[in-house]
Amino acid sequence: MLFIATIMSYLAPYVNPTKVWVFPFFATAYLGLLLANVLFIIGWALVKNKLWLLSFLAILIGVTHLGSYFNLSIQNPQEDQLSIMSYNIGAFLTNEKLKRDKTYRDQFLSFFKDVGKPDILCLQESPYKRLFKDSLQYGYSFRKGSLYILSDLPHVDRGVLDFPNTSNRIIWADLKSNEHIIRVVNVHLQSNKVSDQTQDLASNIDLAEKETWSDMRSVIGKVKRATAIRTSQAEEARKFIASSPYPVVLAGDFNDTPLSYTYALMSHDLIDAYTKKGWGIGITYAGKIPGLRIDYIMGSKEIEFTSYTCSKVDFSDHYPIHSHFEISSN
Repeated sequence: MLFIATIMSYLAPYVNPTKVWVFPFFATAYLGLLLANVLFIIGWALVKNKLWLLSFLAILIGVTHLGSYFNLSIQNPQEDQLSIMSYNIGAFLTNEKLKRDKTYRDQFLSFFKDVGKPDILCLQESPYKRLFKDSLQYGYSFRKGSLYILSDLPHVDRGVLDFPNTSNRIIWADLKSNEHIIRVVNVHLQSNKVSDQTQDLASNIDLAEKETWSDMRSVIGKVKRATAIRTSQAEEARKFIASSPYPVVLAGDFNDTPLSYTYALMSHDLIDAYTKKGWGIGITYAGKIPGLRIDYIMGSKEIEFTSYTCSKVDFSDHYPIHSHFEISSN
């Protein structure tokens, strides 16, 4: 069963979840399945049972996916290169430290200065109209709903792509950098909205209770609906990005993992900054469901990433990710 579940996680990027809905569950569980296979290899090898070969084969088949979660790349950022940060700060609003400590907002803002104020800052779930623009002294800003693009680079053009029947959307800005224009795209895709329910279920699971099965059906139903919406949004986003007349830098919260169909759509013809220049385990979600990489920075072929960093700070239920890059003349 473990072997089959692992193989199904590998197939998730290739199967439209609106057609076969079970694959996203296996894709989300990839790191857990990988760990289970490693433990099985050790366990069966210790008792000298050849069943360890099955788990070894399962890992070997999907070895190309390891780079989406584990990377040890050499980074070479330069001061004259552009930098970008993507950060979903939604949980900052409900952070208990913010309620108890009046200086916590200042600590939050000082973080951006400590890591080096990025030339471009893409925020998701940000309700603040002027906090970042004024405090971090960005010269240019564009906001729609809870999405924000701030920069020290002038905006040549900008706009919005609203997704139907949802508050999710894309905002974009064409930025002028010396002789180049790049299109920065900030996106927030549909959330599953099950983290609290999943946590409660894991803490109080009792298969003998009808309530447990009812909660499990509820979680599955929410994920199915959210995945269908997210797939549609990703299809629209892919078309929009492909139509750009300029090199694209894409940032945002996809609410899906690297083994998902969503990621396969969004990363089409783009380079993932983490797989190019990441170091360590690629986890960007700090919430109640462990081991998720759902926040991304990507670029078209003209964008050469030279660094990728994920800062493990506890202001939000997401970690901020940031990269340096340069624009190729080719």
